[in-house]
Amino acid sequence: MDNTIQRMFSSISKRYDFMNSIMTFGLHKYWRNKSVKLSGVKNGDKILDLGTGTGDFAIAFKKKVGDKGKVVAVDFSSEMLDIFKKKIKKRKLVIEIMDKDVMTLDFEANTFDFVTMAFGLRNFPEPFLLIKNVSSFLKSSGKIIILETGQPKYPLKIFYLIYTKILIPLIGKIFTGNKSAYNYLINTAHNFPYGDDLAKKIKSIENIGNIYMKRFFGGAVYLYICSVNKVS
Repeated sequence: MDNTIQRMFSSISKRYDFMNSIMTFGLHKYWRNKSVKLSGVKNGDKILDLGTGTGDFAIAFKKKVGDKGKVVAVDFSSEMLDIFKKKIKKRKLVIEIMDKDVMTLDFEANTFDFVTMAFGLRNFPEPFLLIKNVSSFLKSSGKIIILETGQPKYPLKIFYLIYTKILIPLIGKIFTGNKSAYNYLINTAHNFPYGDDLAKKIKSIENIGNIYMKRFFGGAVYLYICSVNKVS
């Protein structure tokens, strides 16, 4: 992935969780936890979490799969992962952490039950190639869980545009000193496909079957649960 993006995430790592709470009014915790409940993940499952950042999605899944299950979490920002490591140490959780570019992963087929990612798909340089690649790591009954930004419909969209285009970059500058990072994050959120459009693109990928989709906060966030149909 682009080293510029890597440096950007590293530069905002210390305030990343705080800013997530500010930007989402604290709702990101609910969205993640609800996504885990709807995913169908069960005790003993093996999870691969991509673009794990400071680890909240991976931690939520680890709590669900328990000691018999396994979570492997991957990110290319060492600074983000340092925060993640402190979290799991505090919670006494065992999660395998890989400081690595997700586009270079090479696991054996049928290794994982689920591949997961929260608010990361739009930041990968080749998101649909990534989905195709990681689908090969899944078991035949596996699923890909994607939590990603969207855009709400009017009239909520009016508030959404004002808040995201003007206020979030300003808040980002105040609390992180990096306005450009939050301009980038908002621009990718506005320009990336969402809803039915994203679901159609994902479903066109080899090995992807049915997709369950759920909207949160009027469509500002979407959950996609993608079944994998692997031809043996």
